[in-house]
Amino acid sequence: MAKGWWVVWILALGALLFAASPTFGQNGSVTGKVTESNGGSPLPNATVQLAGSRLRVLTDEDGAFIMRRVPSGQQAIEISFLGYEGARLEVSLAPGETANLQVSLAPAAVELAEVVVYGEATRGQAKALQRQKTASTISSVVSEELFDRFPDRNAAETVRRLPGISVSQDQGEAEYVQIRGIDQEYNSLTVNGVRIPAPDGDDGIRSVGLDLINNNLLGEIEVVKALTPDMDADAVGGVVNFGLRRAPTGGVGRANIGFGLNGQSSDFETYGNQIADASIVLGERFADDRFGLLVDGAYYRTLRHSILKELEFDDEDGAIDDIIFAQHTNDYDVKRQRYGFSATSDYFATPASRLYLTGSYNVYLDDEVRRIAEYNVYDGEESHGGTASLDVATRTSFLAG
Repeated sequence: MAKGWWVVWILALGALLFAASPTFGQNGSVTGKVTESNGGSPLPNATVQLAGSRLRVLTDEDGAFIMRRVPSGQQAIEISFLGYEGARLEVSLAPGETANLQVSLAPAAVELAEVVVYGEATRGQAKALQRQKTASTISSVVSEELFDRFPDRNAAETVRRLPGISVSQDQGEAEYVQIRGIDQEYNSLTVNGVRIPAPDGDDGIRSVGLDLINNNLLGEIEVVKALTPDMDADAVGGVVNFGLRRAPTGGVGRANIGFGLNGQSSDFETYGNQIADASIVLGERFADDRFGLLVDGAYYRTLRHSILKELEFDDEDGAIDDIIFAQHTNDYDVKRQRYGFSATSDYFATPASRLYLTGSYNVYLDDEVRRIAEYNVYDGEESHGGTASLDVATRTSFLAG
């Protein structure tokens, strides 16, 4: 008998909770899109909440959202985004009805004692901070509006500007990335969420050099520092995800070109010391912004020289002393080229669904002329006739690739 009363009590409690929830009775849905008033670009991860309740959703990367199980009747929807003025819209829902809202948020101006900060100047940073604020894990996000301001030569140099990131360099350029001090072999690289395999995987090397990718082809960079169950478990250090551009509302078209000279020098100048950098972006949306197409391309070339001197000290007795017995002098002439292009098309089949096709092609060429001179000093105690001597050996090698 007592067991039967427990069953009745649990059923009654469940009925009360169900009746008190917004899913009780006939409900409706609210869909829509959140954009910024200046330019009409989407605001991803904006908060859309039913006023006076805990029912809320976040917009996707296209600014679209869908809120289900909204009680019928007169309701208020509140929309907020970091760095933008919030909005509150009234909507009347009949049972089973779906209402569509198109929301435009204006950048917020914050007036301090003697400084006025306008949202226009911090639009890219606001989007990055909003992504970090609403992320389900520890991550850092930066958009092209920010990293385009810096003269980075490849994607690795852009990533190193984020907190918790360090890099190893090769010939003056960043190459491998370490996340929170963990070796690069324990990190993974993705492009639009697709895993990029290690180029030397057959040799047991798991790390991927980020100097392969020209940063002028990227729309955003995200570094995830703590894995979630939906990610590959082999990336103990973290994940670096490169997001490609998509056609924004209102279209985009720009081109950049630059030249320069570097100050590095060597005794041999096979290539020179010029620098060239060029990029172009073209994108537009059609059919009431439902279909978008964007193409971009980039080219970068640097010619540089460097000299490396290494000394070897005598350590025969187990302790390194100040006696030099060998010197290695390396003279490098380097020609590096990066070029590539990408194309992205997307189509909104419904306000809450998107079809897309993306392709990216990148080439990294590293040509080097290496000259090495080795100086070996003998103290006369070996097989050199009892007198001190100096042996000099030189060789030159050419590496293409």
